[in-house]
Amino acid sequence: MPLEDKICLPSCQSKTEMFCMYTKDITASKDDASTIMWSSFIKMWRSKFKNVIIPKVNYIQIKSSDAFTVLLGCI
Repeated sequence: MPLEDKICLPSCQSKTEMFCMYTKDITASKDDASTIMWSSFIKMWRSKFKNVIIPKVNYIQIKSSDAFTVLLGCI
């Protein structure tokens, strides 16, 4: 059992995407609130959302020619 509660976002998410969603939500709200800069968003993320993590996933990059060779090997 973990010592602290962690909230894991999907690994396909990124802080950049979260920032874009945040700024869109702020500008779409009726509160005439101004958007924040990236540096302020990161400071907020580190201070207010310490328990939220985005797991890192290692992806193997395969060239299209290599992928074709792999597919032919499976036939």
